[in-house]
Amino acid sequence: NIGIQGGTFCTIIGNTGTGKTALAIKIGSAMVRNFDQGDVYHIDAEGNSNETWIRQLNGYTPEEYEDKYHLLDEQYVDKLFTQVVQMCEMKINDKACYYDTGRYSERGEKIITPQPTVIIIDSLPSLQTTEVEDNTKLDTQTYNMRLAKAYGEFYKRLRPMIQKANITIIAINHIKEKPQMGFLTTQAKIQGCSPNESIPGGTGPLYYAQTLLRLKYRGKYTMEKHNFNGFLVEVEFLKSKTNASHHKVEIVFNERHGFDSWLTLLHLANNIGVVKGRNPYSYFDSDPELKFNSKEFNTLIEDNEKLRAALFNSLSPYFISMLK
Repeated sequence: NIGIQGGTFCTIIGNTGTGKTALAIKIGSAMVRNFDQGDVYHIDAEGNSNETWIRQLNGYTPEEYEDKYHLLDEQYVDKLFTQVVQMCEMKINDKACYYDTGRYSERGEKIITPQPTVIIIDSLPSLQTTEVEDNTKLDTQTYNMRLAKAYGEFYKRLRPMIQKANITIIAINHIKEKPQMGFLTTQAKIQGCSPNESIPGGTGPLYYAQTLLRLKYRGKYTMEKHNFNGFLVEVEFLKSKTNASHHKVEIVFNERHGFDSWLTLLHLANNIGVVKGRNPYSYFDSDPELKFNSKEFNTLIEDNEKLRAALFNSLSPYFISMLK
């Protein structure tokens, strides 16, 4: 298997402004797009998302969005738990939603599973428990402990159910700075984070996540210099069932439509040295005769099959080496 396995927990962590929600939308939308009964349920507990912005990020048509993407405003983790349990039971018992994956298990058995569903929790620290509805006192310390326990139960009890129902839960979480007292430092909660960084929600969401991604800001793109506004993000695989732990990749965020696959591939091509020449006469080493201007790359490659072929031919040896 490669990528994110269906029916698992994926957690995306990072500081504010690193594109966590945008990446979750991109991943979740891609996972269900080619399935008739594939759906994304976006739990917008922070209240920051809307249809126009989401469609800019995932490229859905209005019809696709209406059919496949569901923006919800659930605020409570215990209510969400009940809804996910009901969804699991419905999918497991509805044989009409199953499909043949074309793959086989380690025992040689054909893998037939429900079509994929993705639930995006945006964000985990924004989910509360229903007890806050009847509690007018700010007893934050004990409440946060109960909340962390509720998160842990949510993950622990749902793990076997979402696997059978092929429901992938992508949770977004934040990294916060925590003060250190004197010269004593505490151990980091997870490898890849420093001792002065904390992740809300307790250990449950981290322990049960089969995929844990950390996003870091790595630089700015400007209209004057690059012909678009955006920034570079480093993605580190802190945990993964299909990739090497602590492997890192860099992806490009374009403010107009989120993470950009073409610009990301161009950035990689530059990094591994398969882009030669200089603007406006840059070229890929697989086709020296085909020149291009990197500032216009995103427009050029959409309609230029030869340029796409040169890009793929130049990057293929690198990608093949990663799979060995």
